Amino acid sequence: MTTPYARHRNAIAPKKTAKITTPSQKALLKARKRVQLYPMDTTSWRALGALLIEDHPDEALESLIHASALTPDDFLTLELLAQAQTALGNENEAMEYIERALTLNPDFSRGHFRIASMLYQRIQYEQALTHIDIANTLTPENSAILSCKGNILYRLFRFDEALAIFKKLVQQHPKNYIFWNSVGNVQRDMGQFEEADKHYQRSIDLAKDDAVPFSNRLTTLHYRSDMNRDDIFQVCKEWQARFAPTRRNDRPTPTDLSIDRTIRIGMFSDGFRAHPVGWMGTAALENLQKHEIELYSYSTNQAVDHLSQRIKMASTKWTSIQHMSDEAFAQLIREDQIDILIDLCGHNAGNRMQAMVMEPAPILLKWVGGLINTTGVDAIDYLLTDAVETPEGDDAFYTEKLIRMPDDYICFTPPPYVPSVTALPALQNDYITLGCFNNPTKINDTLLTEWASLMRALSDSRLFLKGHQFANEQVCQHIRVHMAEQGIVGERLIFEGQSKHQDLLETYNRIDIALDSWPYSGGLTTCEAMLMGVPVVTLPGPTFAGRHSATHLINAGMPELVVNSWDEYRQRVIELANDLNSLSTIRTHLRSILLQSPVCDGPRFAKHFTTAMRAIWQRYCEGKAPAALSISEESEAWFEGEDQPMDIQHPVIEPEQDENDFSFSFKGKVVAVDNGASLVKYDMLTKLSNLGAFSTIIFDHASIISDTAILQQQGDVHYFPHAVLGDGQPATLYACLSPADSTTLQPLSEPQLAIEDQTATQVLTTLPIVSHRLDAIEGLENIDWLLLDNLNDSLAVLEHGQEALTNTLLIQTRINFASTHDRQPELAAISGWLSQHGFSFYRFNNLQHHSHLPKRDDIAAQQGTQLTAADALFIPNKQRMAELTENQRLKLAFVLHSVYGIKDLTYAIVNSISSRIGDAYLTAIASKPVREELELQTKQPSQNAPLSQSAKSNIKPQNIIATLQGANIIRAGRSVHTYSDVCVGVPIYNEEKYIAQTLDSLKAQNVDNVHFLVTDNSSTDRTLELCQEIIGSDERFTIVQQPKNLGALENFQYAFDASQSKFFMWLSGHDFVSEYYLETAAKKLEKTPSLSMICGQPYAVLNDKLVGLVKDAVYDFTHENPLIRYLQSVAQVANCTILQSLFRRKDLKRYVFKKTISFDHVLISHLLWHGKLSYMETEKYYRRYFEQRTSTQPERITGDKRPLSRDEFYSYYLDDFSRVYQGKQGEKNQLKGKILEMLKQRFDNV
Repeated sequence: MTTPYARHRNAIAPKKTAKITTPSQKALLKARKRVQLYPMDTTSWRALGALLIEDHPDEALESLIHASALTPDDFLTLELLAQAQTALGNENEAMEYIERALTLNPDFSRGHFRIASMLYQRIQYEQALTHIDIANTLTPENSAILSCKGNILYRLFRFDEALAIFKKLVQQHPKNYIFWNSVGNVQRDMGQFEEADKHYQRSIDLAKDDAVPFSNRLTTLHYRSDMNRDDIFQVCKEWQARFAPTRRNDRPTPTDLSIDRTIRIGMFSDGFRAHPVGWMGTAALENLQKHEIELYSYSTNQAVDHLSQRIKMASTKWTSIQHMSDEAFAQLIREDQIDILIDLCGHNAGNRMQAMVMEPAPILLKWVGGLINTTGVDAIDYLLTDAVETPEGDDAFYTEKLIRMPDDYICFTPPPYVPSVTALPALQNDYITLGCFNNPTKINDTLLTEWASLMRALSDSRLFLKGHQFANEQVCQHIRVHMAEQGIVGERLIFEGQSKHQDLLETYNRIDIALDSWPYSGGLTTCEAMLMGVPVVTLPGPTFAGRHSATHLINAGMPELVVNSWDEYRQRVIELANDLNSLSTIRTHLRSILLQSPVCDGPRFAKHFTTAMRAIWQRYCEGKAPAALSISEESEAWFEGEDQPMDIQHPVIEPEQDENDFSFSFKGKVVAVDNGASLVKYDMLTKLSNLGAFSTIIFDHASIISDTAILQQQGDVHYFPHAVLGDGQPATLYACLSPADSTTLQPLSEPQLAIEDQTATQVLTTLPIVSHRLDAIEGLENIDWLLLDNLNDSLAVLEHGQEALTNTLLIQTRINFASTHDRQPELAAISGWLSQHGFSFYRFNNLQHHSHLPKRDDIAAQQGTQLTAADALFIPNKQRMAELTENQRLKLAFVLHSVYGIKDLTYAIVNSISSRIGDAYLTAIASKPVREELELQTKQPSQNAPLSQSAKSNIKPQNIIATLQGANIIRAGRSVHTYSDVCVGVPIYNEEKYIAQTLDSLKAQNVDNVHFLVTDNSSTDRTLELCQEIIGSDERFTIVQQPKNLGALENFQYAFDASQSKFFMWLSGHDFVSEYYLETAAKKLEKTPSLSMICGQPYAVLNDKLVGLVKDAVYDFTHENPLIRYLQSVAQVANCTILQSLFRRKDLKRYVFKKTISFDHVLISHLLWHGKLSYMETEKYYRRYFEQRTSTQPERITGDKRPLSRDEFYSYYLDDFSRVYQGKQGEKNQLKGKILEMLKQRFDNV
C-alpha cells in the first residue's frame, strides 16, 4: 500500500546537484530533512510548504495538501494553501481555503489580511476594507497590513485616511520605496503634483531596479500644465536607459513564415472589463475574423464582468496572468507562439514593460490602454494611432514606428443600459450648466483659471464637476478657493462624487455643454458625453494624452468643437450657450451622429485593424525592418518609403473544413442583401457570421432590432433601420400592433384576412419612409444573394435593381398565396420578371400552411393543408449558369450547401468545375449525415413572434419559435433575448393586489447588467396595467403578455427559455426580496464555483402579515457528492421556496420541463446534481402564503382542469435522474428503484 509519505517522497527529496549557499536554501534543506524524520507531523509539512511557496508553488501545494490531510482543521495550513493557490493563479480555490481558515478562526489576523489582498485584486474594495480593518485591529502596527489598508482606502478615494497611513509608514520605514511611491500616488490624485513628484523621485532613488515608481512619475507629468512636450519626451526615453537590459534579447522566430496564414495576436491588459480599454476595444475585437486573426487575451487582474465575457468569447484563449512574474509571462508568450504581442497597459496599472523588453514575440506593438505618449522602449516596434492623435511631423517624438488608422484609433462600445436623452436643462433652469466628468486629476489651476474666465462671460452659469475625488472635501475646497480668487462664488460650483456607470450617464441630462480638460484630455468621457447628446469643447494638449477628445470629435463629424486657443475655446462655448435652439438640436441628434460614425463602427475598425496587422506581419516575413504605416480609407496599407500600397495576402476562406477533406475555397466574401430582415426573423444572422464568409447588408423597414449594439458582435454586418429598398420614392410605413408585421404595403381590410392575422396587422399609425433604389446605392459592387420579404414591394426592388443584379447568383423572395396586403408580390409577376432577366425558379422553401380545424387542445395534430406562403428560390438559368466564373460557381454552391442544405445541385455545380472536385464533394456528403444547423427550410418564420436579437444565442431556433409563438411584447426596456449577467423571470397571473411590492423590490436592486423579464399569463384583472405604471421608464424591465393562459408551468418556462444570462432566478408575482439580494447572491455564485444555487433566508408572509423565518424551508444540501445531494433532495424537499434561488443557467442545460404535479421538486434535484445550495445570511426571500386558494395545483400548472397523476411525477423524476447519472446501468437501475421507493413513501398518500 502506498503511504501519503511515499507519494510526496519526490517533493521532499533535496536536489543532489544543487549547491546550498544562501540562508533560504539552508532552511529549505532543513525542512526537507525534518519531514523525512517526522512524516506524520503537520507542522513540518506546513513549514516546508511555506518555504516553497515563493519559488516553487506547485511543490508547496503538494506539501501543504499533505499537512492539511494530517490536520484538516489547521487554519494556518489553510492560509498557506490559499497563498500557494494564488501563486498558481487558482483564485477561486484560494478563496475557498481562506474562507475555511476564517471559519475555523475568525480572529486570524493573517487570514483577514490574505482575503483582503485577494478581494483587492478582484476590485472588490468595500469587502476588502472590512477584512483589512479586522486584521488591523488584531495586529495594529503591522506594516504589510497598514500598506494594504492604505491601498484599499486609496482605491475607495478616501485620500486623507490613505495619505495619513502612508506618511506614517514612510516615517517608520524611510528606506522602503513602496511607501514613498504610495504617498506620491495619493498626492497625484489630489492634484498635488509638485509634492507627488518629490515622493516619486525619492522612491525611484530607493527602488533602483523596480520601474513602477518611475512609470508613475512619467504618467503624472502628463497631467501637469507646467511641463512641455520636449521635457516629457526626454523622461519617456529615460526608461530605456534605466531599466532595459544592456543587450537586447533574441526574439523567437516562427516556424511558419507564411504571409497568408492566420496570425496569432496576444494582448495583455488591466482593462478587459468596464474600463476605458473594455469600452474602447471590445467592439473591435468582437469583429475580428477568426480565420484572419487568432486572439489570445491575457488579463493582469482577476476582475470579470459583462465586457470581460464578451472579450473571452472573441478570444481563442483567455489567461489571467496577475500571479505571474514578468519572466514567467514572457515565457508563456513564447510557449503560446504569439506572432504579435500588443501592450494594452503602457506605464499604467498592470504594467508589463519588463516583460516587453524580454522581447518574447516576433513583433511588439502598443495600443489603447495607458496610451498617452511614446513608451520610450526601444523593444516596442509599433504604436497604433491615427492622424489626429499624431499629426504629420510627430513621428520624431516616438521611439516606435507609427501605424496611423484612417479613422479613430479606438472603437467605442456603447453600454447596453444607455439612458434616454432629456431636454436641454437650460430651457428650464434659465442658466447654462457647464460640466466636466473627466478624471478630476486632469483638472489643474491653469484650467480652472480659463474656466473662470469663461464663466464670467456667461453670467449666472454653473460648473458641474463629477468624479471620485470630489467626495473628498479637501479636493473640493481647493477648487472653491481658486475659483473664488477668480471671481466665481461657491454657489455656482456643483460637486458630486462618482456613481454607478448608468447613473453617471444619466447625470449628463443635467448639463448643457461639456468642457474638456487640459493638458490631459478626456477620452471615454467625451464619447459618453456625445452618447448623451452633450457637445464637448476641447483644446488639444501637447502630447498624445491631450488629443483623445480631438480625435473622437473629429471622427464623429464634429470638428468645429476642436479649437486652437483658449480664446477660441471660450468663443465656441459662448456661441453654443447663446443659441439654445441649435444646442437643443445638437442634443437631439448627437447620439445618432456618434453611433453612425466610424467611432462606433466595429466591422469597419476591425477591417482596418486586420489590414494593419497583416501588413506588419507580411513585412516581418519579408525580412524588412519596421516602418511607419498608414491605412487608407479603402483599407490599403502604405508603408513609409514605398511608392505603392502593399499587396496584402489573406488566408483562403475555407468555411467547410469539417466536412472530411472537402472545402469551398473562393475569393472574397458572399455579399448578401436582405430587404426586410429575413435573416433576423429566421435567426440566421449569428450562424452566417460565424462562418466568416458573408458580408451582409440589412434594410429593416420596421426597425425590429431594438439593440443595434448587438450587431457589432456579428462581424461584417451593415444594418440600416427604418430603411427599405424600392423605387427611390417616398413611401409610407404602416406600423402594426405586431412590429414584425409592420409594412410598406397597406394591410387589406379585415374581412379579407384569415382570422389569426387580423390582430397582428392592426395599424397603430403611419410613418413616412424613403425607399432606396438598388441601382443607386454607391459602393455596392456586386450582390451574390438577394433576400426579399413579403411585406414590401419586391417587384419594385427588382425593377430598380436591374444593373445591381447583373451578377447575382441566388434570389429568395417570400410569396403569399393568400394575400394579406395590397400590392403584395405574386409568384407570376416575380417569376416573369426574373425569367426575363436570366433566372429560373428552382424550388419553394419554408412552406407555411393554414389549418381549417378549430384550435382545441383535444385535437392533438393541427393539420394545415392550405398553402399560405413560401420562399421561392431563383437561380441563374442554363445560359447564365454556363457563363458563371469558377469563383461565382463556388460561391453559389457554398450558399446552396451551407444555407439551404441543397446537396444535389451543389454537386452538379462543383462537378461542372472539375470532376475531381465533384467526386470529393460526393465522398464528403456520403460519409456524414446532412448538416442541418444552417438550413433555412427547417426554421418556420413566425409573423407574430418576437425576434431573437442575441449575437451569441444559446437558445435553439426551434425553441424560440415554440416558446415565443404569439407572445406580445408590451414594454421592451431591453430585447427579450439580450444577454445579461443576471436575469429574473417574473411569471404573473392576476396579481394586482401584490405585484407592486414584487416590482418595487426588484427596482431597488443595485446589480450591474441585470434584466427583469415580466411574463403575464393573460391576466384578467389590472395586473398588466399596474406593471406598466410601476416600472415606468426603468430600462431593466421587459414585459411580455401571453396570448392566453398557458398554465403556470409554460409561463414559468417561457421566462427561462426566452432570456439569456449567466445567472437566473424566478420571482413569484406575489413574493419579494430584500434590497441587496441579487448583488449579494451573484457575487457569492461568482466566487464559489461549487455552488449551483443560492437563496435568501426564507421568510413567510401570510396574506399581508409577516410571520417570520420558515425553518422547514432551510436544507443542508452541501455534501460534496452530487448523488448524495440528489437523493437527499428526493427524500427531504417539501417546502420549495429554494425553487426561487439564483442559480447558474448552465446547470439546467439538460433539464426537460414537463407538466406534472410537483415538477419543482425535480427541477431542484436537477440543480443540486450540478452544485451545492447555499443561503445568504443577511438577505431575505419573502414568500407569500395564502390561507385559501380558489384553484387547485394542477389547474395552476396546466391552465385548465386536466388532472395530473402522481405516476407521471414519478416517471418524470426517474427520467431526470437517468439524464444526470452517468454510472453503470445496473447501478442506475438500483438507484432508480431506491428513488421510486422514497417517492412512493412520501407521496402515495398525499
